[in-house]
Amino acid sequence: MTIWELVKAKREKARLQKLSALQMANPLDRALPFGLHIDGKIDISILLPDAIDPLFSQGAHIIEGFSEVSLMDYTCFRVMLRQEQDESGSYLWITQKDHEIFARWFVNIDEVFPSSTEEWDFWLSDDDGSIGIQQFQMKDGALFDRLWGAREESIVEPVCFDERLVLNRFDDTETKFIEHRSMLYGREVGDDVCPCDEYVLLSACSERDGSCVSIDVGVDLDLSANIKVIY
Repeated sequence: MTIWELVKAKREKARLQKLSALQMANPLDRALPFGLHIDGKIDISILLPDAIDPLFSQGAHIIEGFSEVSLMDYTCFRVMLRQEQDESGSYLWITQKDHEIFARWFVNIDEVFPSSTEEWDFWLSDDDGSIGIQQFQMKDGALFDRLWGAREESIVEPVCFDERLVLNRFDDTETKFIEHRSMLYGREVGDDVCPCDEYVLLSACSERDGSCVSIDVGVDLDLSANIKVIY
């Protein structure tokens, strides 16, 4: 390497270091609440009914990405998590408006890949599509009532929103863009020890690599009691 090549390499390295410092001073996840950030670590601990508990991997989780969307006059954050021990995936759905803020913890239990118009109609038909119908029935027979839209209507349109999922807190090119058509359902779970509300979020997701229907099960979290930010 000549002296001029060494000088050029040093100048290029300094330029990259300056860019990195600028990025580090303005991370893309700085708006996340509670000091959460990509590559951060949190601990989740919650008492759940026996029927629900096996779905959720409690303990330490690593934050792998996030998105921020405006939905029904609320600011919503989806915080993607990876369980530190078994690497199972889940996410926090944090909703805030003014001084009101609450969180739910969701795990994906199934993904369906419709391959025909008829199969998509099962989920998105204007007349009786599962994403928007008044009640949704799980495979085990459990019934969940629709929580979004007019309760008295037999079917309502799915809630549509675009999601920009950020996977690197310093590089906005590492993102995924996802279109959602979604509906939230819920039910009360009676339990002698720890009764709770259980949710099902149905979402027809479309992005560059394809489309599917995601079925996620969720529970409410007390942010001060159930989540501990480790770093």
